[in-house]
Amino acid sequence: MTSLSTTELRRLHRSILTLYAAEDLEKFPQRAAEAVAQLIDNEKTAYNEISLRSRRLLRFVASGAPYSPEQLHTFERHIHEHPLVGWSHEHPEHPPVRMSDFLTPDEFHRTGLYSEFFKPLEVEYQMAVGIATRPDVIIGIALNRKLADFSVADRAMLELLRPHLQQAYRNAAAMEQVRRRFQEDEDLLRAVAPTTAIISAGGKIHEANQATRRLLEQYYGRPGAGGPDWLPDEVRDWLRHQFAALAADALGRWCLPLLREQPGRWLILRLIVRTEDRHYLVLHEHSIEQRAVACQRLGLTRRQAQILAWMTMGRTGPEIAAILRANPRTVEKHIEHIYHKLGVQTRLEAVIRALELCR
Repeated sequence: MTSLSTTELRRLHRSILTLYAAEDLEKFPQRAAEAVAQLIDNEKTAYNEISLRSRRLLRFVASGAPYSPEQLHTFERHIHEHPLVGWSHEHPEHPPVRMSDFLTPDEFHRTGLYSEFFKPLEVEYQMAVGIATRPDVIIGIALNRKLADFSVADRAMLELLRPHLQQAYRNAAAMEQVRRRFQEDEDLLRAVAPTTAIISAGGKIHEANQATRRLLEQYYGRPGAGGPDWLPDEVRDWLRHQFAALAADALGRWCLPLLREQPGRWLILRLIVRTEDRHYLVLHEHSIEQRAVACQRLGLTRRQAQILAWMTMGRTGPEIAAILRANPRTVEKHIEHIYHKLGVQTRLEAVIRALELCR
């Protein structure tokens, strides 16, 4: 083929666009079959993955009317007779080849493969191209016709598409690996931090369990005009600021947390930026009770631990006395004992010790 007509160029361009629309290996077979069918006229285009060890079809996707299970089983029984299967094993990612390159019409008609499989389907001619190979598995696409064999021009057109078939397959395989790793990361993150939402940069919630949604509602109220699939307005404003700062490289790799307080407890939101606009929003709720329990590990009594926990929240002695309904002098005495037990002399030193323990 010396040159392509405008019509042929358009068909090739359309086929390439169809092909690269495959986002993963689940969608690739259908897209590949459609792309080839758009490029070259034939009655049935079939994507197949064949195990050479078991001589079984691992995957079979056809454009147009589907094959029945009985038809596919018949093909598997005669797969050893198919010359293109053996050729594909010896020449992975091979250029387009035709059945007529290996067998004359009479030889083809004498095979059980033809009489039991191809003849009932009214297929007289076939051309195939290799896409990829895995250990003991061949992957390719077959085109089938009834009336006329595939021409030199047909073969040349398919050869032009072949590198795109192979690259699109590699792209789909790579994307599937990335998504599998993302899924593993997400599963691990959910195990470590059960209250995690997967969000877009604009604040749309892709995934969030009921516990996560409940925390957001408790601290920020019911969803606003955006609806339940969007983060509260205050959180979305914070997100916009974080992504703007990241784009300007003002934060480096780090995002500043968002703190929201309620009496005796507080919620910290942390953003973990990922790709594909699926970012992690990790929610950690803390309470004075939790912090007081942690402070007891410093050797403090329960009341001393409660007082130190409130000190970490910036409360003064009189404020703590009012919260605990205790005598201010008693609270001050407890604070003196806290300093002594921790071996510190100032409020700041005591708070730092507590926060180091509670990180």
